[in-house]
Amino acid sequence: MEFSLVSPDKLKVALSREDLAGLNITCAPLDYSDGHTREVLLGLLDRGRIEAGFAPRRAKLYIEAYPNDDGGCVVYYTRLVAGEVFPAGKFIPGPVPAVYLFRDMEVLIAACAKLLPRYGHRIYKSSLYELGGSYRLIIWPLDYNDNLSRFFLSEYGSLVGEGSLLVAFAEEHGVLLRGGDAIEALSLL
Repeated sequence: MEFSLVSPDKLKVALSREDLAGLNITCAPLDYSDGHTREVLLGLLDRGRIEAGFAPRRAKLYIEAYPNDDGGCVVYYTRLVAGEVFPAGKFIPGPVPAVYLFRDMEVLIAACAKLLPRYGHRIYKSSLYELGGSYRLIIWPLDYNDNLSRFFLSEYGSLVGEGSLLVAFAEEHGVLLRGGDAIEALSLL
């Protein structure tokens, strides 16, 4: 179990498969109406206050849960600021993917190596495709309000656009070089 602050208004809780088993919950789908699940989420929030210094005060919280590739889960607690409303019982889609074009692998590696320590915690996942002699880095950013990770990448590559249609195009016409953790893998080169 790992607790970290994404920002003063957002707590990230990374749970392994073993953590989920120990808590007796599953990530997909996370049943918010179940009393045990609510109790676990409140317990995680309390630990986040202690271990990461998350202090949402008495604000409303938006809770998101995303399964990860190793069978675990990542839970985000976001303190809502005045005026933000997420309708109860409505489906709120996850991060909107953004696609960046890089023509040079060395520039891409440098961008990832600099991005990871600064804004890596703001990106849910990333994938890399080779397409037509260039590279497409796809990120699923979590920094909805300030877009710092996206602005940073725009200094090194060109934003092609956003959305699942561009991801589908890369998947269909490109060659997958790394899926899920491309930024982490490239920053180690």
